[in-house]
Amino acid sequence: MTSLLDSLLADTIERLIRIANPDRIVQLGRPVSGESRTDEEVLLLIIVPGCFDETRTRWDEAKRLRAALPSYPLRCNLVLFTAEQFDRFRHYPNHLIAEALRDGEVVFER
Repeated sequence: MTSLLDSLLADTIERLIRIANPDRIVQLGRPVSGESRTDEEVLLLIIVPGCFDETRTRWDEAKRLRAALPSYPLRCNLVLFTAEQFDRFRHYPNHLIAEALRDGEVVFER
């Protein structure tokens, strides 16, 4: 049986795929226990194409994505990296990207 959290998370991920056209989305932070609650915090690491610069900042892109998501009772943090940043930092063991690959779950990959 699918929990409410699973349904909300699946809808959020589907919307992010349509809006951001990401290369990859990695989910972190959701406990692996069998019990899911909507007050759990989920972190979605989103690998986006292109680059961030003065015309397209990481912050502005995150705000754009957040604004396009409905207001769910789901605490979901969006953390964005470019494909270049992902490739550069994936081998740094203390970087969030390496942690996501080690401990997270890839929920979408192009």
